[in-house]
Amino acid sequence: MTMADPSVSQLITCRVTLLLLSLLSCCLISSWGGTEPVFREPFDESALPSGVRLGHAQDGVNGTFGRFEGVVPGRRLSLPQPIVGDYTLTAWLRTSEWIEEGASGFGERTPPTILALYDTEINAPVIFRVHAASPQIAVSRNGSWASVSSWHGLPLRQWVHVALVREGPTVSFYLNGVLDLTTRLHRCDKPLRFLRVGTISKRTFNGDLDEVTVWDTALADAQIAAMVPDAWRSRVSEFPVYVPQPKRPVYSGRELR
Repeated sequence: MTMADPSVSQLITCRVTLLLLSLLSCCLISSWGGTEPVFREPFDESALPSGVRLGHAQDGVNGTFGRFEGVVPGRRLSLPQPIVGDYTLTAWLRTSEWIEEGASGFGERTPPTILALYDTEINAPVIFRVHAASPQIAVSRNGSWASVSSWHGLPLRQWVHVALVREGPTVSFYLNGVLDLTTRLHRCDKPLRFLRVGTISKRTFNGDLDEVTVWDTALADAQIAAMVPDAWRSRVSEFPVYVPQPKRPVYSGRELR
C-alpha cells in the first residue's frame, strides 16, 4: 500500500471539510425555520393600497410609508403558503391621536387594525391591532375569542416598531426591539391563508404604517432587536405603562369582524 501524495490528501481533506460545513449550515437553517418573510408591505408607488396616501420620512423610518386617513377598504392578499404553526408579525407605526373607544372596546373605527390574518376569504381569526393605545393580538379558536395586550402603551407622534411573536402556546410583544411581555393565549386551529393590512370591517389604522411584515416562524429576541436602531431601544422606558400588568383577556365580549 502506497502513501497518497500529500497535496492530494490535503485537497481531499479540504473538500470534505467544506462539505461538512455546508451540511451543517443547511441543518441550522432548517432548524431556524428560515428567516425570510412570507409577506412584506413596503408601501411604495408601484403597489399602493386604495385609499392610502404615500408619505416620505427620514425620522426613523427612512423612505416611503403608508398614511391611513379615514376608512380604507384594503386589499385581501394571499399568502404564498398557509401558516400552520408559529409566526411573527412586525410593523413600524405612528399616530398623532388614538380615536376614542366605546365602553365595550369597539367603535365605528376602533380598535384600529395593523394586520388581519384570514383562514378563509371572509373570516379573520387573528387580528393584530391597537387597543387602549397598546398593541394587542386577538385570536379566535372554534368561535371563542380571547385577546392580550402589551404592558407598555404607545406614545404619540413618533415612530415605534412593534412585533408580535407566536411560539407554541405563548405570545410575546416587543416594542422598539425590546421584549415587553410574554403570556399565554389560545391559538387558531386552522391554517392562515390570507391577510389584509391596516384595516378590517372599517376598523382602519388611523396614522402611518410601514414595513408590515409576516414570518412563518417565531423569530428570536436578537432577530427582533436587529430591526431597530440601538438608540431607539432605550426610549421604551419612557412609554406609558399599565399598572398593574394587564390580565388576559383585556376585555370580554363577542368579537365583531
